[in-house]
Amino acid sequence: MRLIISEQHIREHIEDHLPRPPAAVRAEVDRLMHLRTRHMCHEVMRLAECPHPDRDLLAPAAVRLWLRMAPSPIGPSVPLERWRALWAVTGYTVDGEPAERPSTSRLLYRGSRRPYGVCWTEDPASALAFATAHGFVERSAAEVDLWATEMPPEALWARMPLGMAGRRVVCDEWVVDPDLIGPVRRWTTEELAATPRARVLA
Repeated sequence: MRLIISEQHIREHIEDHLPRPPAAVRAEVDRLMHLRTRHMCHEVMRLAECPHPDRDLLAPAAVRLWLRMAPSPIGPSVPLERWRALWAVTGYTVDGEPAERPSTSRLLYRGSRRPYGVCWTEDPASALAFATAHGFVERSAAEVDLWATEMPPEALWARMPLGMAGRRVVCDEWVVDPDLIGPVRRWTTEELAATPRARVLA
């Protein structure tokens, strides 16, 4: 049975794992966070499409919106192209704060049937845990694939706490531009069998 979690619970969970926004934009970020998800989505995208978007506001707002819409932030209401435009405005961010983009590629992992997705992590155990407990519907490791790639710096949009519907896997999620992913490698059955389960916090 799928666990239903309120939007307020999700908001509080996000704020527990992200630094507070800069004082100059804190009130506006708080206002956005107290909107219903679909209204927050509309407002953040509207702000990103303004002639002179405020990066200091949109950097924390974009990450909070992404986490609010997890585990499926990309969909009919916000297609990939609108997210790409939003991340282009914010620039690279870490935990919702503007940051210097890594200068070298990062070895990242993704647990999914689809290798060219937007969500990756540096920890293979956490990638596997996220895939096998996605949305609280348990699946065995045999039902998912684990992919690895050297992610180029230009593909990186954001890094943030990896969470799923009110629980948090102890590692970071990297959000990337799927069009810029290079060659990927599927882990073998033997490699999967040797991957430990990640620790998941309530």
